[in-house]
Amino acid sequence: MREQSRETRLQSRHHRASGVATSSTAATAAPQPAGESSPARGRFLLLFLSNRRTPMAYMNQQKKLCIADALKKVVPKDWKYSLAVRHHSTIVMTIRAAPVNFMQLEAEHLRAELRCGHPCVDPDYIAAHIGELERGEVEHFQLNEYQVATQFPGEIGATFAKIVAALNTGNHDNSDLMTDYFDVGHYISLRIGDYGKPFRYIPPDTAAA
Repeated sequence: MREQSRETRLQSRHHRASGVATSSTAATAAPQPAGESSPARGRFLLLFLSNRRTPMAYMNQQKKLCIADALKKVVPKDWKYSLAVRHHSTIVMTIRAAPVNFMQLEAEHLRAELRCGHPCVDPDYIAAHIGELERGEVEHFQLNEYQVATQFPGEIGATFAKIVAALNTGNHDNSDLMTDYFDVGHYISLRIGDYGKPFRYIPPDTAAA
């Protein structure tokens, strides 16, 4: 009887460790509070998340060469730009000079944002930034690759749409934002000018000369 009791206790410990209740433990277990996940359900969710491994975004020089070839087909000949790999995950395109006054276009875009009265926009900050752009005090700024095609009007926006497509050469996006699951082949970054190396506006007449 003592040996049987010892075996029963060992089985009970094993089942508790594995989350399975025995008849004795089930009878004495406290009721599960409403809305609280059971241990078995928690372990199932943990197993699901651990098996759903997030692939790492990756960029190297070989992929960069493929992207460079694609950019040559869509970037205007009189635009000067550079291409770099950052953190082995991101391809960075920096437009350094062009016969397009991007600072003025950005100021006009921000002025349109002010007219729309977007609730997330601080009007005082935006107005001050517009003044800095128009006075030539801004050396560089980051573009949003998801909105750049509509940020600039007409032909410039269409050109940027092609540039973004070229930067995504060989890329994929299987992300699921609802579950915070991110799976992209690589990230892209699109800049006008750079820190310490301001964008240079080359008037069309000068560029043609």
